[in-house]
Amino acid sequence: MSAAQDGSPSGGNPVGVVAAAAALDVLPGALAVLDAAGVILATNRSWRECDVRDDGAPCCGREGDGYVAAWDRARAAGGDAGLGGFIAQLSDVLAGRCDAVGVDAPLRGRDGPRWFRAAATRCAGPGPAAAVVSFDDVTVDRHERDALRRRADLLQQFVDTLPGAAFRIVRGPRREPRFELVSRGVRELFGVEAGDVCAQPSLLAERLVEADRAAFTASLERAVADGSDWQHEFAVATAAGARRQVRAAARVAPDGEDGIAWAGVFTDVTQRKEYEAWFLDSVSKFRTLYETSPTGVVYQDAQGRITDANPAAQRILGLSLSQMQGRSSIDPRWRTLREDGSDFPGDEHPAMVALRTGQPVRNVVMGVSVPSRDRAWILVNAIPISRDGRIEFVYASFEDITERRALANELQHLALTDALTGLPNRRSILQRVESEHARVKRRPEIHSSVLAIDLDEFKRVNDELGHAAGDAVLRHFADVASGAIRRADAIGRSGGEEFLVLLPDTSLAEARLFAERLCRAVAANPAVVDGKPVAFTISIGVAVLAPEDPGIDAAFARADRALYDAKRAGRNTVRP
Repeated sequence: MSAAQDGSPSGGNPVGVVAAAAALDVLPGALAVLDAAGVILATNRSWRECDVRDDGAPCCGREGDGYVAAWDRARAAGGDAGLGGFIAQLSDVLAGRCDAVGVDAPLRGRDGPRWFRAAATRCAGPGPAAAVVSFDDVTVDRHERDALRRRADLLQQFVDTLPGAAFRIVRGPRREPRFELVSRGVRELFGVEAGDVCAQPSLLAERLVEADRAAFTASLERAVADGSDWQHEFAVATAAGARRQVRAAARVAPDGEDGIAWAGVFTDVTQRKEYEAWFLDSVSKFRTLYETSPTGVVYQDAQGRITDANPAAQRILGLSLSQMQGRSSIDPRWRTLREDGSDFPGDEHPAMVALRTGQPVRNVVMGVSVPSRDRAWILVNAIPISRDGRIEFVYASFEDITERRALANELQHLALTDALTGLPNRRSILQRVESEHARVKRRPEIHSSVLAIDLDEFKRVNDELGHAAGDAVLRHFADVASGAIRRADAIGRSGGEEFLVLLPDTSLAEARLFAERLCRAVAANPAVVDGKPVAFTISIGVAVLAPEDPGIDAAFARADRALYDAKRAGRNTVRP
């Protein structure tokens, strides 16, 4: 044990220094007292234990050693040289050129790399002690700081990757808000740097379009004054002169004892606002089209109940929306018909079929009972609308084809009717005869007959009395013949003064008897032209529709030959 260690005054170490060194033993750091020459006057326990425990530790040297020389020996032996700069600065403290120096450096120890904070402080006052050298192991603190820095870096990276710009506003005790944090996204949104915003918050408002600045500032001040969440949308003018819509949204939370903070994000909502404008415009256009379209539109839910109907649908069906809502297609009050006049079951209506099959149903004609005009004919399309594989409703559209259908019926009637007599024309009567011949071919046991009729000496009527009289005679014959035939029979004008009569389920003999009665009826009932009677007669040829005939022409040929026989026989007669 050295004199300094046993407390004696020998060895140049005064008792006061030894006492001071003993007092330093209770301190956790490694301490050494140096004289002006750099000789170690005293060390504490931490210094001595560090010197014993660690290989190349900074606390090299014992009492009586020159510290700088001891350090050089340790470094020459392979110790850490990380504190070389500190040793160089120590001479300035010992010489009185500065009062203190300090440095943090990594050093190698037996337990692995460690960080030390080395400091040298000049001792004030007279005496041998010139400086105190201290070494504190700050390895744990250093690792904690590094971990905090890494977490902060990771958090900053995360914040910087968020869409838009994240921010944190703090209001201190003086109620003056400031941006404590702004992510880098603020540059893209506002064209300013994050650090500049923290230093001068008014930069953000300056980037807004002039019309939005006052509202932006007022909304932020209101949130600060009330301590409430902040939400606001505004327009930013970009450097290129374009406009960008931005939304601010921040949640408020306590910050410390008296402060409040808002954590939030600035988000670019330009596309969303453009979509909203487009959507609202589309809705407006759709609503206008829905309200003004001449086509009826009805929405029916998954159960087929009507939920909505446009004005055209209400007009076509003769019902108000309130009268239609809740009705389904199977409601018997619709009293619907098919084109052929048969009943149209409700469960076969287009909307119900679309609901049942999940497929569109198009171009279905149906007649619907309408209070104001008995019946309307409509052309219906029904389209099921699904979401997530489940039908939510049916969109049914229809147009009123009542007038179109009436016109089509009229045109069809005109196409198949003789304009002068009102009887079926040649095309129509031939279709009827063909249909009957097909029935006879299917059932050979039945008999049906045709009559070929010609008005006798009709040319004389036209020549002597005029064509008006001839037309009157034709019309008169049509009336007489129409009154003589049965409901199942058919008569048509085949051309000029020639007519055809179809007698279903009538044998040749029965047809001849009918033809003779018709001849007598015509002869006994003259036409009246300008108040004067115009007598005329007819000749008739009779033939059967034979099942072995390849077509109706064969029967007509037989009837024509019989007609010519009747003409040669003196007219006003019948020949089979």
